[in-house]
Amino acid sequence: MAYLIFKSDEIKTETTFIRAAKTDGDLELIHQGHPDQVSVVNITDEEYDAFLNGSKELIVNNENCSFVDHGEEDQSESQEKMQIQIDQYKEVLLKYINNKSNHSQISKLTGALDFVTNLDASSFTYPTDNLYAKCRAAGKYVNFKCL
Repeated sequence: MAYLIFKSDEIKTETTFIRAAKTDGDLELIHQGHPDQVSVVNITDEEYDAFLNGSKELIVNNENCSFVDHGEEDQSESQEKMQIQIDQYKEVLLKYINNKSNHSQISKLTGALDFVTNLDASSFTYPTDNLYAKCRAAGKYVNFKCL
């Protein structure tokens, strides 16, 4: 069983959503020993996995949580823009790897980092799918709201 974590004592909306957690250990990392400060909604492992890999997006409507297929991606217009996306994504991945080394999804983070490190922005014909679409297609996308 996995979890969606919201701010406690507030109406569940997309803005009061904090993170998703796959395990009880991940949940504890998020609430840091203060479970009374969060509100938890149970979801299936399959829903969590789809949210993590970017194939589904979270929708919160009238405090009801559901998942819908991920929409269309923007295109990268140039090599420079793609390189900026790669550099920024690598930076965030490294931050999460360094700060959440005990997280259950650490192997997904390192796999995504390996993938983007080996991308060469000069090898694409532009415009092309943006970095996140390329990561999703390769099974290397990581939704940071799941960490």
